[in-house]
Amino acid sequence: MNDEHRDSVKLPGEQKFSGKTQDELNAWLAWLQQLTALGTALSALASAEIRLAGGDLRRLLLIVLLLFPVIIFTWLGLSVCISWFVYSVSGFAGAGFFAFFVLQASAAVYMRVLIKRYRRSLTMPMTRKYLAEILEDIKHGP
Repeated sequence: MNDEHRDSVKLPGEQKFSGKTQDELNAWLAWLQQLTALGTALSALASAEIRLAGGDLRRLLLIVLLLFPVIIFTWLGLSVCISWFVYSVSGFAGAGFFAFFVLQASAAVYMRVLIKRYRRSLTMPMTRKYLAEILEDIKHGP
């Protein structure tokens, strides 16, 4: 039998769907397709941002590992040299100790700024923003 001669089979409940119901069903299907596309895009964004954060995590760990020897070597080398120089110029021991403190404080502040910069990327800000937008869209429906 040819395909031309076959009658299309109609299901018994097929006549029940009105135009409005069909439109609503199409709207829900389109919304679910958009939601699927959003989920795919979110997972791609999250994986890319995790890879970027991984690079920053390695840098952050390197800075933390370097923080301890820098403090120790600064203490042993520069603190003694600068403190002795300030003491010999001024004649006051307190001035030498103050110079040592300023040197240590400035190094610590600089390292703290670097740590904050690298930690910020570990929170994945763009992925969280995108996820919040998706959740907001889900709350409102199609």
